[in-house]
Amino acid sequence: MLRAWLLRVNSTGGAMNETDAVLRSARPEDLAAALELLEDAALPVVGVDEWFDRFVVAAYDGRVIGVAGLEVHGTDGLLRSVAVADDWRCRGLGGALTDEVVARPSSSVAMVRQLA
Repeated sequence: MLRAWLLRVNSTGGAMNETDAVLRSARPEDLAAALELLEDAALPVVGVDEWFDRFVVAAYDGRVIGVAGLEVHGTDGLLRSVAVADDWRCRGLGGALTDEVVARPSSSVAMVRQLA
């Protein structure tokens, strides 16, 4: 089931206004932007295209500003590839992406393990 929701985050700059970032399932057209975010964060991109249907993205004003993915291996899931654009860091977006991707595993995934 596709689910999108708004994440309220504080803007940077003078007054503390709020802006809306949308967290949603990744779409094929998001792949290039997601790969760029991962490369900018010096994270591996091998296998991302294979698992991209299990990724979520954060988008703002038509721009992908964050990404998180889950690889499923049997009944286990591996959280991988969490990255946020430099100008959107320190706003809780990485945590929100992580929470969202972990909340979405298929019913065949019994547990999500974070490996360092």
